Parts: sequence; C-alpha cells; structure tokens
Amino acid sequence: YSIHKMRIKLLIFSCLLIVSFVSNHPLPAFASSGAENYLVDLGKQYFKAGRLEDAEIEFKKALIINPGSSEARKYLNIMHKDKIDKVLDSFKQKSKPGKKQEIRLPEPKSAFKEERMQKMLDAYDVEKEEEYLETLRQRKRALEEESSVKEGLSARIEAAAQKPVKEKASSYTEDKPSRSLEIKGDYQLSLGYSGGDVIGNRANFDLNEENWRILSDDGFNSRENTFDPAVYSQLRLELDSFKDDGWGFHTYIDVSPWSFIGKSEKVTVSSGFGDTADVQLKYWSNTGYTIGEIVYSDQLGNSFSLPEVKVKDGKTVSFSVSGLDWGPADTFTIPELEIEREFWPLRELWFERSGYDWNLRVFPVGTEKLVYTSDDPLMLSNRHTYWEESQWLVGWEPGHVNTGAIPENFFKGWWNDSLAFFTRDSSGGRLTSLRGASLSLDLNRLPIDFSTASPKTLWQDYERFDALGNVVRAKYFWLDNLTLGLIYTSKLGYNKRTLDAFTNTAGFDLNYGFSPNTEIFLELATSRAEYDRSSPSYDTKKKGNTLHLSLINSSGNVFGRNYFAIVPSAKESFYKWKLAFTHMDEGFESALSSFRETRDDTFWSRHISFREPFKYYFTGIYGTPLSWDDIKVFKIGDGIDYGRDVVSFRWEAENLWGGDLNSLFDVRNVHNVNGKYIENVSRFESTYKASPKLTAKVLGIYHDLPKTKAGIDPFIIDPDTGGPYENASIEDGKDPSLKTLSLGAKYDFSNSLYSNFVWEHSNDSTLAYDNFGRGILDWNSTETYSLYGRNYLKEIFGVYYPEVFPLPAYKYFDILKFGIGLKPRDNLEIYIDVTRNEYHWAQIIDENTNHIGLEVSYFPFEKLGLYFRYVYSRVKDISELNEKHIVVKGSHHNIFSEMKWRLKNNSELVAQYGVGGLMGISNVSYSPFGGGIPVLDTQHIIRIYYRQKF
Repeated sequence: YSIHKMRIKLLIFSCLLIVSFVSNHPLPAFASSGAENYLVDLGKQYFKAGRLEDAEIEFKKALIINPGSSEARKYLNIMHKDKIDKVLDSFKQKSKPGKKQEIRLPEPKSAFKEERMQKMLDAYDVEKEEEYLETLRQRKRALEEESSVKEGLSARIEAAAQKPVKEKASSYTEDKPSRSLEIKGDYQLSLGYSGGDVIGNRANFDLNEENWRILSDDGFNSRENTFDPAVYSQLRLELDSFKDDGWGFHTYIDVSPWSFIGKSEKVTVSSGFGDTADVQLKYWSNTGYTIGEIVYSDQLGNSFSLPEVKVKDGKTVSFSVSGLDWGPADTFTIPELEIEREFWPLRELWFERSGYDWNLRVFPVGTEKLVYTSDDPLMLSNRHTYWEESQWLVGWEPGHVNTGAIPENFFKGWWNDSLAFFTRDSSGGRLTSLRGASLSLDLNRLPIDFSTASPKTLWQDYERFDALGNVVRAKYFWLDNLTLGLIYTSKLGYNKRTLDAFTNTAGFDLNYGFSPNTEIFLELATSRAEYDRSSPSYDTKKKGNTLHLSLINSSGNVFGRNYFAIVPSAKESFYKWKLAFTHMDEGFESALSSFRETRDDTFWSRHISFREPFKYYFTGIYGTPLSWDDIKVFKIGDGIDYGRDVVSFRWEAENLWGGDLNSLFDVRNVHNVNGKYIENVSRFESTYKASPKLTAKVLGIYHDLPKTKAGIDPFIIDPDTGGPYENASIEDGKDPSLKTLSLGAKYDFSNSLYSNFVWEHSNDSTLAYDNFGRGILDWNSTETYSLYGRNYLKEIFGVYYPEVFPLPAYKYFDILKFGIGLKPRDNLEIYIDVTRNEYHWAQIIDENTNHIGLEVSYFPFEKLGLYFRYVYSRVKDISELNEKHIVVKGSHHNIFSEMKWRLKNNSELVAQYGVGGLMGISNVSYSPFGGGIPVLDTQHIIRIYYRQKF
C-alpha cells in the first residue's frame, strides 16, 4: 500500500469501528485501574527515596491507565515545580549581563534525602497554586531585568507559569509540552562481522528463546549456540500535539527491518493422499526469510510446519514438506511464490480530546501499552505474566470440518496467539497492533471507563479483523471505606465477516475497609461463551461462574490498594498478610485474561541468589523498559485457573528486628471443582542482616502432589490448552512431590571485598529449571474423540527420551555456589563465581548450572566503560541426545566483551565481541538475576552500534 492509501484506510476504519460499537454495543463501559494504585504507591516510594526519575515514570504509567488520577498528578506537579526552581536558581547564579548562555535543565540526581522530599510535599498546597505561579512570574521578570535570557529558557518558564493547575486533573498525557508540536526520537546504526561476512541486517528475537531452535541448524539456528544477532539500523520518531480546547494527537514511526514486510498470495496445495491446505508465506526483512508456521490441512486433519525460506529477487523457491501425522507418505509441495512487499512503519497513531472530567482517545494504530488493565480482584482484563503477550493481541482461528477423514471429524477453533507471541523486534517490543478507542469519565464519585480494540498482526490487511475485545469498568466510591465495582468484558471472534465465537463476562466486586489497616475484597463473576458458530453441527457452548474472597491486613494503610501496592515506608517495621479463597468453574472464561502462567511459581524464584536483579529488562538503551518492580509480582504463583478451588495465605514482613530481617511465608492449597486434589505449595524465605558485614538467606519449598498416573507427565503441559503431556516412562502411583532447602550467606570483608555462598538440597529437577531442556524434546500428533455424538480431532503432545531424565520419585541432589567480588578501585569491579550442581541437565539459563565464571567491569574514564565475561560450563548436551540418541556431557567456553563510550548524554558508541553478559532479558528464557547466557560456546561475531536520542 502507498502511504496515502494507508492513511485513508486508517481514518476510515477508526470511524467505522467507533460507529459500529456504539450502534451494536449500547452497554456502558467502565475502567479504572488496579494497577493504578500499585503504580502510584510505587512512585511514592521512589519519591521518598529521592529517585525522582523512577518516580516520574511510575506516576506517568498511572496516568496513562487513569488520566484522572489526582494523586499521581499531584506528585508530578511537585516535581515539575522543583525543576522550575532549579532552572531559575541555576540561571540566577550563572548568567551574566550582556552575555547569553545556554541554560539546560539539570539532570535529576539519583538520590535525595528523605527530609527534602517531605519538605517538597509539605510545601505543596493546591489552594495556593496561583499564588505560587504568580511568584514564579515575578521572579522571572526580575531575572530578565538583570540579564539577557535565552529564548528557549524564557519560553519554558513562561509556559510553566501560565499552566493552569486544578485540584482535580481533567486529563493527562505523557509529558504535555507547552508548544503545539513536539518531535523526539532516536536512531541506531549498526554493523556486524561474522564468518568472513559483513552483516548489516540480521535480527530475530525468537532466536533467544528456549524452543525448537536449540535442536535445529536451519536458517540462522545454531542449536545450543542459537542467538539473536541483533544487527540492524533503526530510526524512531514520536510526534505529539496537545491542545487544551481541541484534539491532540500522537504518532510513533519506526523505520527498521521490521517495517519492511511482505507476503505471497494464498495458494491451495495438495498431498499424495488427496489432502489439501491453504498456504501463504509471510516475509520480513530483518532475516530476509519467510517465517515458520504450522499449517492445518482441510480434508484429513493433518498438519505440517513451514520452514523459514530464503527470499531472493522477490521470490521463494519451490519446496516440499511432510505431514506431521503420516510423514513422507503425505507430502505437500509448495510452488515458487512471489512476495508482494509492503512498508509498514506506523506503530502508534492516536487522537485524544479531554474535558474537565472526561478523556476520549481514538487509536487507529496502537501498541500493547494501550491495552486496558482492570483493577478488579481477579483482573478480568489483561491479566498475564510478564513475558506473555496480552490476550487483547490474540486473534481467532476458525475451526473446520475434515470431510476426508474416516469418520468425519471437526477441528475446533481457538484463540491463536502464535503470531502475537512470535513477532517481536530485538528489544522485545511486540509488533502486533491494536485498532480501537477508549473513553474515561469521572462523574464525581463514579469513574467509568470503556475500551474497545481489535488486534492486527504484522501481515494482516488493515481492513481485515478477526477479533474484537471490549471492556467496561465502573467503580462507585459509596463511602470513604466502601467501593463497589462492575466489570463487563467481551471478546468476539470472526470467520471472515461472520461472528464465529464470543465470550461475555460480567462481574461485581466490592472492597470494604474495616479499618485503615484491614480490608476485604469480594468478586462475583459469570461468563457465557460460544465457539464455532459458523459450523452449527459442531458449535460449543460454555458457561460458568467464579467467586473470589480475600482479606488483607497490614501495619500500613491498605484501603483502595491491592496487595502488591502495600509497601513499607522508609525503614519502619512493616508487615502485611492476605487470606484468599477463589472458586472458578471449568466453564468460566475471561478471554481478555490468561491464568495459566500466573498460577505457578517462576523457575528463578525457586533458588537463592545474591546477584542483584537488573533494573530494567530490554535490549538497547532506548525503548519501553520492563522494570524489576513490574516483574517481581509474578515471582510466586497463586494457583488460580479454570476448574479450580484455591485457598491461599501469604504473610510478609520487612524491617523487623531494627530493620535487619525480611521474611515471607506463602501457602496455597488447590483442588479441582469436583474436589480432586491437585497440589499444595508451601514456601518460607527470609533474609537476615546478622551484622553490618554478614547477610544470611534461607529458602524452603514443599510442593506436595498426588500420586502419578501412568503415562502422564506431572509437570509439562500444553500451554495453549492446559492438557498434560504423555510420558511413557511415568509409572503409576509414584510420589512426584518436590522439596527444596537452600541456605546462603554473604560477607563483606571490606568495601573492596565480599564473598557469598549458597547450598541447595533439592529434588526439584523440573519446575526449578523451567523444564528445560526436556520440555523442548517433544512430539505432537492428533487423535479423534467423541463428545455428545459428535467426532472431534485434537492435538496430543508427549516427550521424547523421557527415560534419560529424572523420574518420580525424584532423587535429591545438591548445589554449591560460591562467588567473590572485588573492587580494588572505584572504577573497577571483578566478580568470580563457581557452581557445582549434581543435576547435570541444568542448562545455562541462570547461575545454577555447572560453571566457572569471571566478570570484569572497568571505567577508565567517566564516559567509557569496558566489560568482559568468561564462562566455562559443563552440561549434558540436548542436541546430541536429539540427533545421535546418546547422552554426552560436554565442556564449553564462552567469551564476551563489550565497550560502551558515552559520547554525549544522548548518544553512545557500543562495540561487542561474542554473545553473553549484558544482553537485556524480557522473556521467560533467562533469570532476571543474571548469570544466564543464550549460548554455550564463544561466538566469533563483532557488532558495532552507534545510538543517538534526540
């Protein structure tokens, strides 16, 4: 499409979307945000600690979720005034009559004293806002009389002085500038050298994942040494225009390899068995290849995997693939196809208009950050773990009748998340777009929000859509200690232009504060769903209910906050606990949220580490960061999912015994709704600063499970359906329960020397290692089953080579970890770590594999940093097992080095050799505490990046 045609289609579709929804969905729409309270409280903690940059980020996030958040706006106003004061003071001290100087806003300091923060809070008074602004004006005029003021500084101060501030903010958009148009952005130029070739463009985020690529050497895969080369150039522009009395707009343009895409025409191919399948190849220029997808046949219910095919001169070569069920006997031949290219640089485009108590935003193109997150206790909109895509981005894949099968059967439609998860750039940013609108109202004590959006995959024609999500959320602040809420969500799936699937969920919730320290939450919700409506003989209907009841108590103020938003102040002794019960019918469904990954512990939470978590998780210095505070709430699972009853209790305490002790106890008991026992998971962990130099940690986990069922793996499941994997080596009646005890200590000998030690005794060779790599040694097939007199086809999964991995009852093994840190100079740090693990299948996704590591960080100059890492590891080889069917324990050496030269505050030059060390982590594959690397052996690749922000 030309740019002109694309613009027209964007505008037409946005108008049609709004008209269609208004005419067909007359329901009210509500939305506040539970995440809002968490973000505001987190911002307050950063503010009190003097971390103003971090505080500003969290308050802005809160205002994106709820533009009417007066608390977030208040703190941003305080910081805004503080910046202006600094500018004026700086000008008064530095400017001289008759000489113009370039005056810049000073960089915010990383830490301030809490007393200064409290003074800023005490000085803030909305009623005296105009008096303060008039003082600013007078100070500005006096300074202008003393000296010549540069035009840019004058305009900035004038805008701040004239900016109206209301006690109740009407709306807020990220950093509304004083001028009508603001342009900002960044660009990256990169070059690589590997294998005798100069690389200018080679990148694919999926190459970092723990998936089938580790078993393959197709395309850019190198088996256990597969990694994202991340060599690409990029230009990103953001344009913002804001008007108090009219429409404002925002657009984000990204010119990068991911902006140049293409696809072939859709063709029907046949196999030797007379089966047929529709094939369309999808291309992106970041690899120069088409993408790999699974294609399902039309007649027999077979499937096959499309390889990644090189595109040369705008065409692909002819190739053949075998069906997964019947192998070479059922071969499909895909002919030579021409790729029609397209330029799609638009990542965001939205228009916004606000009044005193309302805000309307229309987004013809939006990113995942525009997704609505509900604040009801169960989070029925946008619930998912940190590495997962939002269900708002997931489209509908219609089912089909296999007319050639004997007997005839039906393959059910499903919410297909494959492209939403797979299509990401090298910084982890998702490339699936949203088309929709949102409306926020603040009717005195009744905030009401509405959002509707349809996902668009990277290769989807703009005018085509296969899913539409809607949410309505309202909260009524009836009393100071009583809030009532309503939520309605729906998701519609389309087969061409016909409604093929829908889910409707409606819920009521309340939170009541018995006291400032005790609060109760209640939520009741019901859902109704129908799938495959366009195939009436095989349609499926579901309905179900859910109930959630929880009681929270804390030494701090709890009302209006979710559990994770309750945080301690400074170094005061603090505790909080939560008792909860959740019942969720098997037939209940909220298609805008996912519970499957949030129900279980993360693998990295089942070990002790003395490494500090990375502050942000993303590749590159620019982009939207995922912070540790965003991730840590997913550390421990809650057990909640469809068809389950869960009783849970969590108790946490911080700053006990004079601020030296932090502890946590968590337990959850899970049964299915018919009373069958599923699991009981108990955890205790504590950190105790025994002396100024000695810190001790303890972690205990008891994961009790019912006896095994023969042929069924107790841990590996299908992430899409939740169904179990087959494991032929599992015997009946064995105990698969897991137990872990970890002890650790860190001792600071001096400011320049410390050491740490961890001992772990456990039989957890499954969940604590993310089931890697036995989880990727899997197979899939199909089988027919009958339900209510109808024949259906479903996929089944199982694991290869189960006999070589531990089996129930799992044997115990020990891990010993030792680390020593040296800081001989302020600009030089050295860290050496050693791990001895008796479980030799542990792969290097974290520090718990057998290895010896050396890390050196050196800053010879203030703006020049050098980093070096060497890792010697010894592991059992997954690829050798897969290809040669033998167990081999191999030794590996990995060297990585990096130089970062900060040319200016907004630009840097980076040179890298090898792979590892400082790679950003924004997915499930690696621990956020570091220690993991995506390759085992040294990769002889040189990469040079120049980055600048403007």
